[in-house]
Amino acid sequence: SEVSRQRLDRLRDEVEALRRCSDIPGVLPLLDANLAPDGGTNPWFVMGLATSMEDTLGQSSSLGSVVEAVAAIAKTLEAVHARGLSHRDIKPDNLFWFEKRWCVGDFGLATFEGKAAKTERGERIGPLFFIAPEMMNDAFASDGRAADVFSLAKTLWVLATGQRYPMPGAYDSSFLPTRLSTYVAADR
Repeated sequence: SEVSRQRLDRLRDEVEALRRCSDIPGVLPLLDANLAPDGGTNPWFVMGLATSMEDTLGQSSSLGSVVEAVAAIAKTLEAVHARGLSHRDIKPDNLFWFEKRWCVGDFGLATFEGKAAKTERGERIGPLFFIAPEMMNDAFASDGRAADVFSLAKTLWVLATGQRYPMPGAYDSSFLPTRLSTYVAADR
């Protein structure tokens, strides 16, 4: 069916994105994959076993620890973007601690040249509470790299404030509920 074909294309694209980034420190490693199984089994892939960023940082992390973790992810995204890929699904659930390093995982929405599963015009791509405004309206025409940066900033806000879901849109520092200082004091 068409839906099955789209799912397989997306899975193949995710594995291809991971392979293209396999030498980037900070990308959760792809350990094995079988995308053309025979005998009626489903396609599959295996990633390194990691701990979520939220679980690793815990509820009482210092602002400095959160900023260090997010800065490490930013460095990884810089390398991913330099390869011509955009993740398009940056949120706390897709960031991990693996082998003493902060890592990005879940490349299921990544975009890159030669991708099989295409984003349609008008399609919304990205994590609902972390999505960049332009990705809400037209992910096809939007720059996924800029959207990754926007989503990473929202992730920083969530991890630093302890809130589960960020408010939509860009934040204005004159609006008290969006200020980090409303929720946390800077480390001394």
